[in-house]
Formats: sequence, C-alpha cells, structure tokens
Amino acid sequence: MYRCLYVQLIFLFYQIIAVEIQDKFSFFEHDLIILGLIELILNAVSLHQIKKNSKLTLRNYFLREFGTERSEQFLTAVRNFVQSCAAYSIICYLLQVKDR
Repeated sequence: MYRCLYVQLIFLFYQIIAVEIQDKFSFFEHDLIILGLIELILNAVSLHQIKKNSKLTLRNYFLREFGTERSEQFLTAVRNFVQSCAAYSIICYLLQVKDR
C-alpha cells in the first residue's frame, strides 16, 4: 500500500520538478510494478560495486571510465550523477524515506 503511494508521489514530484526546474534534475523513467520487487537497470554499476571491485574513489572511477576531467564524456557523466542524486535526495527528504 505505502509503496504504491510512494511511487505515485515520486511521479508527482517528477512532474512538478520537470515543469519548474526544467532539466536541472534527472530521473530514470521506468514502468514500475509495485510488488515489493526492485526493477533492475541493466549494465548499471552501484557505488558499492565500484568501491569494492575497483578499489577506486568515485572520482578516479569516473576518470578511468569517462576520460579526462575536461572531456565532454566525463563532464556529462558527472553532471548526470549529481543531478540524479540531487533529485532523489530531495524526494527522499520530503517523503522521509529512511533505510531499514
């Protein structure tokens, strides 16, 4: 019940943010099935995996994967990461989502 409400609220926040801020924040848009399952995003690497497997900092991982700090690919990756984290941080704060 609450999961469905959270997904609906997140979608509502997405619509508000998309109109008001216009591409300053990023969300992944996925069709969600609310069954208590987590949808997998193919070829995604978690921060935990990066730190555990590569033994690199996030910055050094981005440098290795996306080139020099001034390359377009690196700057785009950093911008996408920051905007995505910012959007979800705001939504989680507003909804008071906590780790279990």
